[in-house]
Amino acid sequence: MTKKYNIQNISIGSCMGWQIISNSSQIICVELKGKSGRLYFSENVLNNSVQIPNAQGADTCNDTELSLMLTCDKDIKLVQLSQDMLSDDGKLIGHTYHYNGNVAESSADDIHIVITIWNSDRKVLSEEEFIAECFYKYLSEKNRYLFNYVSDSLVAEYYNELERKYASGFDYQSWYNEKIKTAESALDQYKLVFALLLNYDKHCSASNQLKYFVYKNIVIVLGKKQWNEEKLTVGSCPFQKIRGIILNDTELKEFNNVYGELSSAALFSNGTLKAAASYANNLSKLNIKANRGLNFGNIGLEVFAEESQQNDVITNSIKEADSGLASILIFPELSINRNMLSTLENNLNSTSNLNLVVAGSYYKGNSGNAYKNVSAIYAKVGGKWKVITEYSKLIPFTMGYTEKIADAYGIDKKKYPVNQYKLLVEDIEMNDNITLLPYKDCVVGIAICRDAMDLLDSHNPLHKYCDFADVMLVISDNAGDSNMFVGTAECLARWHNCATVYTNSIHEALTNPDKIDNHLEISFALYPYKGSKVSSSTSVSGEISYAEEPFKAANFDPNMVSIIYSPGIKYGTLDESKYCKIYEIAAAK
Repeated sequence: MTKKYNIQNISIGSCMGWQIISNSSQIICVELKGKSGRLYFSENVLNNSVQIPNAQGADTCNDTELSLMLTCDKDIKLVQLSQDMLSDDGKLIGHTYHYNGNVAESSADDIHIVITIWNSDRKVLSEEEFIAECFYKYLSEKNRYLFNYVSDSLVAEYYNELERKYASGFDYQSWYNEKIKTAESALDQYKLVFALLLNYDKHCSASNQLKYFVYKNIVIVLGKKQWNEEKLTVGSCPFQKIRGIILNDTELKEFNNVYGELSSAALFSNGTLKAAASYANNLSKLNIKANRGLNFGNIGLEVFAEESQQNDVITNSIKEADSGLASILIFPELSINRNMLSTLENNLNSTSNLNLVVAGSYYKGNSGNAYKNVSAIYAKVGGKWKVITEYSKLIPFTMGYTEKIADAYGIDKKKYPVNQYKLLVEDIEMNDNITLLPYKDCVVGIAICRDAMDLLDSHNPLHKYCDFADVMLVISDNAGDSNMFVGTAECLARWHNCATVYTNSIHEALTNPDKIDNHLEISFALYPYKGSKVSSSTSVSGEISYAEEPFKAANFDPNMVSIIYSPGIKYGTLDESKYCKIYEIAAAK
């Protein structure tokens, strides 16, 4: 049996919310449809089996009339009640509709539905605000973002219609407001937004100087990326001139602070970015010690550097980078202790070419408690160096706890018995905040070691940076296989038009001499640019070469996602007399 209830006199564009609660032993299908045919929701409820968020939802109503239909094998009896919603000054702003009843006259088999519809005080958005709103919808669909419907017929239909209609000054907002009325599902709405953004990206004018603006909690950037390789695939970045990122309150506050300092400065010169990766020297080793017992049978670790080598590393790395005309210098993770930052600052004051320095990292906090692995970010502002912001490592270093490891690092096995502890964990406080450096010609992101190791890790901040950054600066101190770092850099270059500059400690590599130039990279730069010559380097540098038909590439296994390493990568002999490698990264012409 089906019962139908009509809801009328709705203003198009109204906000709508609903909730369904059922204790019935019978399956009841509850649907809400618009006059246009659009299905707003369809729920099958049974014996209190409705689960949030399926039991409730919200949407924009683009119909003047709605139909609520309940279908059940047995008779349904409902009482319909409605209540006006009034503003403080007594104006009618909406209605709440209540449907209360039962199935087969059983009071135990009750069902309750509440639908609330109220007028939206919708202002006319500027074009920039509207695009920001669309980008928010594009990014916030977590189950669909990074899966672009590039071969979908509905996307093609929307896009082709926009191409036919487009002219200078075309009103995307009006077109969208008409089309959204006929979008019958959330997926169709997403495809509409995606097609609109694709078309807007194609036709919007963009210069090499980036334009930033904040709308709600999203940062939008208009302007060309330094790399504009067109490689639209199911999982790649589809946009060349627009980008956006959703930030939390902490990130947004810090972004605004940094933007005020950096937005008038540039890092590229004549289409080239020169970045220096310090790999310290072969005496600058790291050590670890047990810090405390943690939960789950793990041991908290503190990693520390040998201070005796830091002055040498700082002085010579800065000298080599500046004399090599580099504008960026990055130091390895945990290579500069906090009390050595004054030495770094004194050396930076004599530089003429450097503009940005990632000063390795150090532990910030009290030993014995959770603390942060923090990197101080220095920038030259108005001719003077200052700490512009800092980045805290998100994903801690971990390793297995065995007899061999305990003996190698001198861990007290009486205090930390091997049979009671399973894992050694870097004892740092974890957070979800990323750091962005908004220059006028590029967006720079920062990551430390495992923060940039694996795109499959859902905690990896690269998921958030992803299409937004032009350059990722990654610092590490890694004694193991670093193919994961190279693979991640390949993904960023191939799919997201983002370059990666990576550095590691030479001492950590020398602890595994059989892996040098084979599995362990000292430093590298990978970037999405075709056609330039690649010179040999400390470890690896190169631009991505794209297959004409990537899905027909040799040895491609259609059942797995694999990294096809760049043929541009070349390995060179390590020069232990130097302290850093300078990479010339060519932007698109």
